Amino acid sequence: MLDARKYGNMRSRQIILFLWLITYAFVAAACGGQSERAAADVVEPATATPVPAVQVNESAASQPSSTTSTAPASPEAAPVSEVEGVLFPITGDDNKYGYVDAAGTVVVEPRYDYAERFTEGRGMVRLGDKWGFVDATGHEIVPPQYEAANIFFEGLANVMLNGRWGVVDRSGNMVIPAELESPLFFKEGLAHLATLGKWYIVGSDGQPVSPQPFDWIGESFGDRAVAIVNGKFGFVDAKGTLVIPAEYEEASPFPADGEPALAPARIGEKFGYIDARGNVVIEPQFAFAMTFSEGLAAVLDSFTDLRFGYIDASGQYAFEAQFDEASDFSEGLAAVRVGEKYGYINKTGEMVIEPQFDAALRFTEGRAAVARRDNDILQYGYIDTAGQWIVEPQFDNATPFAEGLAVVARGDGAELKYGYVNTAGELVIDPQYDAAYDFVDGLAPVMLDSKMGYIDSTGQAVIPFAFHEARAFGSNGLAPVRVNNKFGYVDRSGTMVIEPQYDSAFPFQDGTARVISGSQDQYVDTTGRTVFETPGLYGTDFQDGLASVQIGNKFGYINQRGEVAIEPRFDAAGLFNEGRAFVRVGNKYGLIDATGAWLAEPQFDSALDFTGGRGGVLMGDKWGFVDQDGTLVIEPQYDGINVFGTDGYAFVMHESKWGLIDLNGQWVIEPHLDGYHYAMYGMASFSEGLTAVFENGLWGFMDASGQYVIEPQFTMAENFVGGVARVEQNGQYGLINRNGEFIWGPQPLPNTIGAQG
Repeated sequence: MLDARKYGNMRSRQIILFLWLITYAFVAAACGGQSERAAADVVEPATATPVPAVQVNESAASQPSSTTSTAPASPEAAPVSEVEGVLFPITGDDNKYGYVDAAGTVVVEPRYDYAERFTEGRGMVRLGDKWGFVDATGHEIVPPQYEAANIFFEGLANVMLNGRWGVVDRSGNMVIPAELESPLFFKEGLAHLATLGKWYIVGSDGQPVSPQPFDWIGESFGDRAVAIVNGKFGFVDAKGTLVIPAEYEEASPFPADGEPALAPARIGEKFGYIDARGNVVIEPQFAFAMTFSEGLAAVLDSFTDLRFGYIDASGQYAFEAQFDEASDFSEGLAAVRVGEKYGYINKTGEMVIEPQFDAALRFTEGRAAVARRDNDILQYGYIDTAGQWIVEPQFDNATPFAEGLAVVARGDGAELKYGYVNTAGELVIDPQYDAAYDFVDGLAPVMLDSKMGYIDSTGQAVIPFAFHEARAFGSNGLAPVRVNNKFGYVDRSGTMVIEPQYDSAFPFQDGTARVISGSQDQYVDTTGRTVFETPGLYGTDFQDGLASVQIGNKFGYINQRGEVAIEPRFDAAGLFNEGRAFVRVGNKYGLIDATGAWLAEPQFDSALDFTGGRGGVLMGDKWGFVDQDGTLVIEPQYDGINVFGTDGYAFVMHESKWGLIDLNGQWVIEPHLDGYHYAMYGMASFSEGLTAVFENGLWGFMDASGQYVIEPQFTMAENFVGGVARVEQNGQYGLINRNGEFIWGPQPLPNTIGAQG
C-alpha cells in the first residue's frame, strides 16, 4: 500500500525500496505466490475461500498439483491406495506415530517418530533418522534404513543410502541403484535426473547456452520477471532470456493473477503500461503507477495532488482519484485510507467497509487483518468481508491467511513470539517461535532459539531446527536454506540435496531456481541432463504426450521424441489435457486439438485448463465453459470458477458465494457456501459421495443433492478417503466416519516441541 503523503520523498530511494519490497515479499510471504497450475479458485484443506481465477501461464508452465505434502499427483490415475486400502496416521501420548484402519482399529501401534499419509498403498515412516515404508496391513515393506525418502508415485519411491539417491518399487526392491546425486521425479514414466552445478539452456545441438548476466532479477509473474541491466529495467522469461529490452527507468512486475497482462514502466518522467512483448499499451501519463490486480491498478496523476484513483486495462479511470492511500485488490476488495482511517472498497469504488481502522491488510481466504490503536499501541484482529469481527483485536502483529492459517504475534518489541490462528479465529498453534512464515503445501519455516526448521499445520516439527535461514518449498519439493553464510536446498524430508554454496537462493519454479554467487545471477536445475534434445527452450512437463516449447518468441509443442509436433505460432501455450489445450494469440485465448487445429478461434480474455470435458473461459469479467468442440455450452455468468472434476461437477462463484454446477450448468448446490475443500486439482468434487464445505465459519459435509450429511461443526475438515476424514474441533483432532462419528480421537493436536527427530 502506498501512502501519498510520503511518496514525494521516496523518489530518490525508489529503486532501493523496490528491491527491498521484492526481497521482503520473498522472505516473509513468498511462497504465497501463484501456483504453477493454470487453475482457479482452489481451496486447500482448511481454507475458507478459494484464490482468484488465473489464466494460462505465459510460458504455459502450469502443472497439476495436490495438497499431498511430499510429491506431485496425477489427476488421471486413481491412487493405488483407493483400491488396496489405506491406513491413517495417528499420534500417541508420547508424540509417537502409528496407524489406524477405517474402523478406528489400531493396526500399527504408535512407535515411529513420524508417519506420512498413505499413497499408492504405502505409508512412509521415520524411526530416529531413518526412513522406511509400511503397507496397508502394517507390515514393514521397507524397514527404516534410508537417510531420506519420498512418497510413492507411479509405483516408485526415491530413497537415499550413503548420501546417494536410488529408487525402490512397491515391494521394496531397489530398481535403480543408489548412485544418483539427487532424486528422480517421475511423470508419465519419465523423470529428470538432478545433479549439482550451474544450469544452462540446452539448444537444438544439445549444447548449453548461457543466459546473459544481470545486475538483478526479481521473482517471476506471468512468465516475466523484472531485471536490471546497467541500471535500466527490462524483463526476462522463466529461463533467464531477456525478452523485453532493459530500456526503462523503472518497472514493476506483471500481475500475479495475470489479468490484464500489463506491467507498469517509467519512460522518462511518466509511468505507462507495457504488454508481455514490451509494446506500450497505456501511454506514459502517470506520476506513479502500481501493478494491476483483479483488473484494476492504482495510479497517481501528480505529486502536487497526492490522491490515488484506479484505472482499468484501457487506461481509463474506473473511479476517480480520491484516496490518500491505495492498495491492490484481493478477493474483490482493496484497503484504502481516507484521512487517518482505513476501510475497504469494492471494484466499483463503493466503500463497503467504512474507514475505521488504524491499519488494514489485504483479504485472503475471506479474512483480513486489521488493527485499532489502544494507548498508542496497535492491536490486530481479523474481520470477514462484511466487516464483522472474526477475532477481536488482541495481537501485536498479524499477517494474511495462507492454507487456512495466519501468523500472529504477542509480546513486546524484540520479545515477540509467533504462532498461528485458523479462519475461525482459533489460536491453533500457540505463540512460541522467534519467527514464523506462511504455510506452503503443508509446511511452514519457523525459528526457535536462533535456528530454523519446518512445522506442519498441527505445529509438529517435521524438519529439524538446523538452519540459520529457511525459505518456502518450491514446486519440485525443494527449499532454499542457509547454513552459516551459504545457501543450499533441502527436500521435504530435510535432506540437503544441493549443498550450501550460494550467496543467495530462491524457490524452484518450473524446474529451475535462481541463485546468486558473487555479482552474477545464475540458474540451477535438478536435472543435469535432458531426456532428449529439444529444438528450443524446454517449457513444461509432458501432458497427453506433448510439452510446450519456446522457439524464438513463439510457443509450440514437442512430442516425447523431442520432435516438433505443433509448430511454434502462439504467444502462450497451456498444458494439453483430454486432447485439448488453450493457447494465446495476441491478447485472446483459443482452443486447439492435439494436431494444432483450432477448435475455438482466439476470442476469450482468459482460460483455464481443459478437464472433465469442459474448459473454463473468461469473456469480459464473467466465466463460462466450452466443450471439447470449443462450443460455448455454459454462458459466461460466474465471478469465479474451478475446473470440472472427474465426477462432472465444478464449483463456481456467484455474488461472492460458492455453489456447484453440473456439465450443463445446472445448479446442484445453490450458491451459499463460503468455501469448499478441493484436495487435488481436477479430481472428483465429491470424494466417496461427500464434499467438505465451509459455511458461517464452520466445516461440514454435503452430498450430491446439496444436503448436509454431517452438519457444519468443525474448524477444519478434509475430504473422505477410505471412508475416513480428518477433522479438527475445539483445538483437538481426530478421524470420523461417514456418519460423523469419531472412530479415533478427538485428542489434542501433537505437541509442537520435542519432535524434531
